[in-house]
Amino acid sequence: MIFHLCSFKAYPIKKHFLFFLIFINFLFADNFQIYQKKAIGQELWKDKYWKLLLHANGNKSEIDSENFFLSKNGKISPKDELLATIKELYNQDVLNDDAVICRFPARIKWLKEKLELKDLPKTKCKKYTQWIKEMDATTASLIFSSAHINSPASMFGHTFIRIDSSYKSRLLSHAINYAASANQDTENGFIFAIKGLLGGYYGRYSLLPYYDKLKEYRDTEQRDIWEYNLNLSKNEVARMVDHIWELSETYSNYYFFDENCSYNMLWLLEVARPSVNLRDYFIYQVSPPETIFAIEKEHLVKDKTYRASKRTTLLAYEKSLKDSHIKIVEGLSLGEIKSDEILNNNRIDKKDKQLIFDASLELSEYNYIQRKLKKENYLKIFHNLSKSRALLGKGEKLKLKTPDNPDQGHRQLKISVGSNVNTQNGNNYYTLGLRPTYHDITNNDVGFLKGTQIEFFDSQIKVEDTNFKIDYFKLLTISSIAPQTKFFNPLSWMTSWQFDREGKDDKLDFNGRVSVGSAWKFMEDNYTYTMADLFIYDKGDTHSSLGFTAGAVLYEGKKYKTNIELTYKYFDNKESQSLVHLTQSYFPKQNIDLKFKYKYIEKFYTDQSVIGLEFNYFF
Repeated sequence: MIFHLCSFKAYPIKKHFLFFLIFINFLFADNFQIYQKKAIGQELWKDKYWKLLLHANGNKSEIDSENFFLSKNGKISPKDELLATIKELYNQDVLNDDAVICRFPARIKWLKEKLELKDLPKTKCKKYTQWIKEMDATTASLIFSSAHINSPASMFGHTFIRIDSSYKSRLLSHAINYAASANQDTENGFIFAIKGLLGGYYGRYSLLPYYDKLKEYRDTEQRDIWEYNLNLSKNEVARMVDHIWELSETYSNYYFFDENCSYNMLWLLEVARPSVNLRDYFIYQVSPPETIFAIEKEHLVKDKTYRASKRTTLLAYEKSLKDSHIKIVEGLSLGEIKSDEILNNNRIDKKDKQLIFDASLELSEYNYIQRKLKKENYLKIFHNLSKSRALLGKGEKLKLKTPDNPDQGHRQLKISVGSNVNTQNGNNYYTLGLRPTYHDITNNDVGFLKGTQIEFFDSQIKVEDTNFKIDYFKLLTISSIAPQTKFFNPLSWMTSWQFDREGKDDKLDFNGRVSVGSAWKFMEDNYTYTMADLFIYDKGDTHSSLGFTAGAVLYEGKKYKTNIELTYKYFDNKESQSLVHLTQSYFPKQNIDLKFKYKYIEKFYTDQSVIGLEFNYFF
């Protein structure tokens, strides 16, 4: 702050205030040096909690915004940042919300405890105090939103933290989210994925009403929600909330695989309870389901709550409704059928009418969320349906089956060993495989969204006699096989980009694939699918092929699963090829997968017909 000498006569208050600041600085000048020496003696910059507050791995902070640091070397030197914090605390020339004591409450409270700080500046932190009052933090939960069907960027799920207050309704709680500063709705999906992999976005923490996050994930994106209520004490939650305040205007580079939404939630949980080591469970990647395993292992979970998505709820109504009533529900939900027509229909009993109107209310809201109805139309339909439903009295509550908990699913890193025989020539060979992540449609679906597949860098080596060669290397494969239902007609699709030996000449060639089609359920959870395929190649006289794929997935309880897939290709050089893949899987334990495999591949000279056994272990 600068004062001109000429202003002293006109504004004597400023003169007195300047002398007051000089006096305060003089009074506290020696204090910071005393406490700096004390901190150096205790080597506090090496303390785990101080590094947690800085988000420092080793000595380098992962926070990239300069305003988070008080020292110019703060990002790379926890010691310099510690000493600068003590100095700025006592030498500050502002006594408002910009003061260090207001900006960094978690740091200052910890330093006060460790150094027995005295004579702290008397600053009224109005914004912080009001924020803490509004948060009214009592407990915390880690929230997992399941994979979003037909959205590759969301197939891993998402995690964020909910801070609960003394209010009984969890909908009034606050959600702490971390996300890339990008608009996935307007940005090209491929560009978004590449920039996310390379750290092309800033990631930021944000505070939102919990009901907004529920609306986004459960209703708009049709994702089931799992709430993992944590056994953190009120003091531990308060410590985390203080740190969230410190992070309110910061950013760091966002990386899709490791420094992502889930990883940055782990920092907050470790700040709340420094005795846990959640980040130590991860080496090369952090995915939302894996964070659930980590908090379970560290005994942080008190209990769990499931919230079904709109889609899951409507699928449950599909099973409960008679086939003849589906069209009635659709008509009522869009305002195409009048409520009185159903109320006065004597051929429909009261119980069925209750179910019809309940389902219609749910479907009309879904149609509005999906922008199939304008707001004024939706409100009119909702009012009429609610009025009619009230006339029917109380009915039975819809029975929703709780799906398998995500923490019951297999882990992500997979190693495999296989023994195979080519039935055409009798040759035996072995396979060794490694897949860093994540899940394919032949794996156990417990804890995963059925029909989804996403794999990065899946590789397999073929060992025949003393010869080693790459059997395949999959850069990326994604599948979303979403069966048609009475209420939903989603598109099914696949894409893959890989090197393999499934061409007609058995060479290791690069190929890409894009497939689009439909899927249908039968006999409860079983489903079939058909796809129209486009393949591209990087080889000789063949650059592309068109074709089709037909497949089926059959379940026998939770222990057995059968996958059958037939593909036909017609190449641009007039050649054609047929391929058959059959996999019978057995899942004796959560992270063990035994497979019997058969494949037939049409080749130029001798067709390949192979049977094999494979052991897969996930960890």
